[in-house]
Amino acid sequence: MAIRTTENLIDKIAEDHVWRKREISEITTLIELDSMSESRRKVLCRSGVPLLYAHWEGFIRPVA
Repeated sequence: MAIRTTENLIDKIAEDHVWRKREISEITTLIELDSMSESRRKVLCRSGVPLLYAHWEGFIRPVA
């Protein structure tokens, strides 16, 4: 999709932002599951740090 108008730009940014938030939300939901073992919960928490950074960098770089 070519970005030709301000509305196109805003839509593209919002679309990118939504899927990033959705993915982080899914991991958060997994961490909060009662059925999740403590060791798996720790693994998900540790893996969340680089994922958060990757999403931040992946969002900021093209938007900036």
